[in-house]
Amino acid sequence: FTKVRAMVSGNRRRYQEDGYDLDLSYITKRIIAMAFPGEDTIGPFSIALRNDMKDVRRFFDEKHKGCYKIFNLCAEKVYDPSNFNNNCQHIPFLD
Repeated sequence: FTKVRAMVSGNRRRYQEDGYDLDLSYITKRIIAMAFPGEDTIGPFSIALRNDMKDVRRFFDEKHKGCYKIFNLCAEKVYDPSNFNNNCQHIPFLD
């Protein structure tokens, strides 16, 4: 999936450290922008094209355990807040 994800990301930055290869970037030390994570339930190719929800959850639990909140700005899609220990808020934003 690595090559496919790189193609989808285009020239955007990817977090490629400590074994991670995620479509996310640190804006500041405390603010991270990321693509909507994929799950098998969203579509047949969502994990191939998007950050795998499991990898994103592992990243936040490892790098920012107990010190993060996810703001989902995607108006079209939501995910189960329990994926991130209920540290989520959905704020629909049309782009």
